[in-house]
Amino acid sequence: MNLRQTGITRDLLAKFLDNPRAIRAFENLDGNGTDIGVVVVAVVSAPLIGLALTDELTADRVLADGADIVKVDGGAKGNLSFALTSTGAAAASYGSATRLSRFTVDAKGRITFAADYALNSDNVTEGGTNLFFTQARARLSLSSGTGINYNNSTGVIAFAATPAANGTYASPTSITITNGIITAIS
Repeated sequence: MNLRQTGITRDLLAKFLDNPRAIRAFENLDGNGTDIGVVVVAVVSAPLIGLALTDELTADRVLADGADIVKVDGGAKGNLSFALTSTGAAAASYGSATRLSRFTVDAKGRITFAADYALNSDNVTEGGTNLFFTQARARLSLSSGTGINYNNSTGVIAFAATPAANGTYASPTSITITNGIITAIS
């Protein structure tokens, strides 16, 4: 539809229409005395937003989905609404006193990944110098200590027997202590 701006006046319409009421229907469409041609041109060139482009409107724009927003068209007499696109992160509560949470956030501040893990030493990477205290390490340190006896089956920890002979020593002349344990009396 090609419309060009024309000046349709009362005199021009009178030549084509015999009824003065028909003439009045075409005048003053916008309440300011603008003729029909000016109104049609204004509508055709207005920057309107629609759901699809038209051949009739010269400045129309399309309301389209984007990377982050999707439109939901309810059809004729229905609602047109907008929703965020899914980031893939499940709607849930993450983390607790016994669970550690991990999140990935995109440049727009939206969570794109979320997961939680049991909070224990099995899923946390150790450093090279600060090691976790584990049962195996505790047993190893006890069993390899000097002057300590550790029983793996019962868990009993005891001082190692000293090699000093049993007896009463009234005035010892020499006491040997090794690692805090008396190892010899004479």
